[in-house]
Amino acid sequence: MSLRPQNDPEHQSKSLHKTDDYWCTPLIRQLEKSDLPDRFKLTRRLRNCAQYRRYGLNSGKKPNYCHLRYLCKACADRYAKRVALEYATKILGLMIQFGLCPFFVTLSPRAENDLVQQLVQVERMLNKIRQKRKNHFSHGTQFTEFCRFLYAFVILEVKRTQDGQLWFPHVHFIALNPLADVRFNLSDLATEWRMVSESEIPPHVKSTTAGKLFRRCQRSDSISEDMKGKIFRDLQRIIQYALKPLPLCLSDQIVVHSAMRGTHRYREWAMPKSHGQFHSSKV
Repeated sequence: MSLRPQNDPEHQSKSLHKTDDYWCTPLIRQLEKSDLPDRFKLTRRLRNCAQYRRYGLNSGKKPNYCHLRYLCKACADRYAKRVALEYATKILGLMIQFGLCPFFVTLSPRAENDLVQQLVQVERMLNKIRQKRKNHFSHGTQFTEFCRFLYAFVILEVKRTQDGQLWFPHVHFIALNPLADVRFNLSDLATEWRMVSESEIPPHVKSTTAGKLFRRCQRSDSISEDMKGKIFRDLQRIIQYALKPLPLCLSDQIVVHSAMRGTHRYREWAMPKSHGQFHSSKV
């Protein structure tokens, strides 16, 4: 066993290089065989990224990451951590300011063969839901269960079905629901989702540890810095889970990279101004 300390720069670079061999070399070979028009540019970016992570991390050189989130595991991990830090901070602030509780909601359309077409359909579904929600808050139109999402952080994830034959893109939400409100009518939520998506898979709504901790603090009417830290870390964990590197074979990674160009992996549905105004006047 090596006596070299784990935080030694040379030890770090060698450990990273082992990861590069696993994640970059086979993928570069697969890319070179693909029909992507920019495959040589992509392979160059992957090689430069691996080279930087092997030799440049502790050298003071300018960062040279590839930022290919669907191809490079290291960049996917960095991206997930950065987004999780930013939005866990924002969501925690909204929870404390407006008394909102987070739920983890998953919407699953039907699995199909054509990933590009499916992503277009998912975008349309989300736009329909968002528009109905907006119309209710702005113009007082019919209430839907999705209007209980006073704020939502929306993350798109793409997988294969278990048999590997079909594509299965689905959408995760961290939805903030008022503490004093009814949580969700699951049967109505399933009906509304079926009308939008024609999917027989009902929405999955799960309580979060962050939500349970926050409710406990609200009952005692105080929230300590230690408790804020626990809630923040759980929100961070949920976001990183939803943004985790996709568990796909190399050829499927390339398909997803190509299909997801121009598609936002995450977005947010902002709180209606009317709720903020009402809360402010109430306070």
